Formats: sequence, C-alpha cells, structure tokens
Amino acid sequence: MATKQLTTIRLDEGLLSWIKELADFNGISTTKMVEEILSEKMQDEQDYLDALASIKESDGNTISHAEMMKRYG
Repeated sequence: MATKQLTTIRLDEGLLSWIKELADFNGISTTKMVEEILSEKMQDEQDYLDALASIKESDGNTISHAEMMKRYG
C-alpha cells in the first residue's frame, strides 16, 4: 500500500459542506470522499487525453457510432 502524505487545501464553505454531506451519505470520511473525487477527476482527464491521442493516431480514419454498432453490436 502506498504511503499517504498530509496536504492542505482551501475550499469554500459551500463546497466543503457538500463534500461532507456526500461523505456522510456514503458512510465514508471526508478525506476518503476527497480522494475518490480527485481520483475520478484524474481518471476522466486521462480518458480524455487517451481519446485525443487515439483520434490523432487514426489519421482521420474514424467511423460513426451507427457504423460501429453495426459492426460490433
């Protein structure tokens, strides 16, 4: 397991309250909720960068969603 380090971030009161409510609703700590939010955002960003790279590598050879569904169901 990776070693955890302490960091400090400044959040406005409304955002922190919302995060705490989400954490309480999910039965996890505020720290765990922030970790999950950050991890999901980072994964989304990586997915976006991967998609851009894939489009660039395709040299314009793309197919429509409808064509993809015909081919692969």
